[in-house]
Amino acid sequence: MEAGKYYDTIVDCNEGTLNMLIEYAQRGIELPNILEAVSMKQMSEYDIRKLVSELRIKKELMNREALALAEFSENFNKRYATDNNKCFEVAERLFGKIRSTISGYKMVVMKFCPSPGRKRSNTFVPPLSFIRTVIFNRHWCADLFPETYPNATKELYRELTDFFALTTVTLALCHRVIMDEERIRNNYFILKRIYDESCHELMSSSRLLTVKVTESELMKRKKNAKSLQEFIKENFHKFTRAELAQFVMLEAIREGNSHGLTKEETLIWGDNHQKALEVRGVVARFDALNLMLRNTKTIGKRGKYDTVELVHFLKWCDVEEAKEIRVYDYLRDNYKGDCEFPSWQAVSQKRKELHAQGSIDQEMKDAFAKKLEEQPVHVAQMATMPVSQAMS
Repeated sequence: MEAGKYYDTIVDCNEGTLNMLIEYAQRGIELPNILEAVSMKQMSEYDIRKLVSELRIKKELMNREALALAEFSENFNKRYATDNNKCFEVAERLFGKIRSTISGYKMVVMKFCPSPGRKRSNTFVPPLSFIRTVIFNRHWCADLFPETYPNATKELYRELTDFFALTTVTLALCHRVIMDEERIRNNYFILKRIYDESCHELMSSSRLLTVKVTESELMKRKKNAKSLQEFIKENFHKFTRAELAQFVMLEAIREGNSHGLTKEETLIWGDNHQKALEVRGVVARFDALNLMLRNTKTIGKRGKYDTVELVHFLKWCDVEEAKEIRVYDYLRDNYKGDCEFPSWQAVSQKRKELHAQGSIDQEMKDAFAKKLEEQPVHVAQMATMPVSQAMS
């Protein structure tokens, strides 16, 4: 009977299996174990060196997994939503990320299992390879002369020691992720902060502009939850960032409407309602600001707004750079004056030139704010208040 069919090598993707793997890996191995295993399998020096070569290849793959897992473990529990498949539990996701580690682990364990005996009945239950493997079970007597072991055996011992040290680190990272998630889930103060930060991050980013306005499963869950605390706890790591973004957008639009903002204004400025209203007021009276104009050949137009002035305006609007094109479209869509605007490409190019010349965003923002301050009192006041108040 083949060893692979005789022994149970199945690794279930759950926390219990993870703890079992860690327990065995942490036992460590000793040189007499290796000698006993090599003798039991009647391995030649060629067989040993071939196994050493296989271990080195496995360790290289495991190193890559460990590095990726370290980055994952650092950030996973800092975010309320995850882009991993929401159908899987955390342990399953982690096992999917350490396939080389698990396959290498199983390969080593199986390599040093005793040869299988004869199958005795139809009710035979395959023994677990981790229990039967020689390297985890010390049935040997201490050797008085370990220095006499063959060099190949000593080399195999060193490789296996490094292999299990790396395995232990990788599995411990997985365990830490699971424990951290459980700890956070049961600490509402920390969980609420992560929830708020994740929502604010999405609300402030340009990613929200690409989200479609449709019904949200999270929105339904929030309506049906007994409390905000229950809602936040139950849905931690249950949805993707895209689904959370959809929820955040719908929540923001609803909140924006209560402050008199349009959907477009909310998508651009998020929860910065006051800035959205200030920009609306400035746009409604843009010509009154006496910004620099260039000559234009278009009949009926007084001139074309200077690109420098427009870059300063966009910086004053206080959005991330990726959203500035949306602000520029908002300006042109809502402008009611008799001047022309340059193309977005021209404004974007001027922004790059100003940055190359050493101008920083805060300086440009301050330059436009100063323009507002220099206007006649009644114009400046109207330019920084909600339209509804300015028109009353």
